[in-house]
Amino acid sequence: EYVDFESEAQFSAYNAVANHEELPDYEEALSLHINGVSDTPIIDFLAFGEVSEALLLESGNYSLDLTYTADNTPLLSNHLLSLLENTNKTIFFYAEEEYIDEDGDGDIDEDGDGRIDEIEITVNSLVVDNSPNESIYSHQMTVINLIDQDEIVDDFTNIKVYFVRSDEIIETTEQYLTAIFAKPSTVELLNNTYTVYVIGKLDSSDIILTSTKLMLNEDSETQFIILEKDDNTSTGYKMTFANQTSE
Repeated sequence: EYVDFESEAQFSAYNAVANHEELPDYEEALSLHINGVSDTPIIDFLAFGEVSEALLLESGNYSLDLTYTADNTPLLSNHLLSLLENTNKTIFFYAEEEYIDEDGDGDIDEDGDGRIDEIEITVNSLVVDNSPNESIYSHQMTVINLIDQDEIVDDFTNIKVYFVRSDEIIETTEQYLTAIFAKPSTVELLNNTYTVYVIGKLDSSDIILTSTKLMLNEDSETQFIILEKDDNTSTGYKMTFANQTSE
């Protein structure tokens, strides 16, 4: 229905918008609309923490709207998706907190109760090119840091991701990157077994935000590594792996 096969492009969507008290009717599920393509959502139900199946569109420029699935409440409108033919992209939808300082005095806790007086939530989109790498000997890992920018500034000087082989430690590994908020960072890894550490710099201290094992072999896919807050983990943070190519 949507495709001219002579000029097609492919995209997927990832929902990183968690429940928040400033989104009272949101139930961790989104609908994605593409204006001028269909009167119904092109993705009807996209749950939090899930990536959609790959969808095909003709190459071109598209306007995206995002709504709650329950009552069609808008979360964002008229965000651009630009697709060249024979390309493959992923759109990440995420929420960002903004602390409101109404009188501009730099104090966001005027009553001194230890809580931020007012928070506004903005839902944003991040469009990322998927890797075309098809090597069986190495695989591209693209880190997407969606830990809220205000928290990074307030709590951490920076966040780094280290890929440590079994005969290495963090200090000796050459495979690491700095994870900048809402900006993709990429590393190419040879087939091996790695421990992936996400480290936040807090004053003079290095804090392990999360870690996991990663095994890469000839059958492995290029992947996104998505960094997010998660109040259900012991550290308050998590990393999620998602393939950049569909089955």
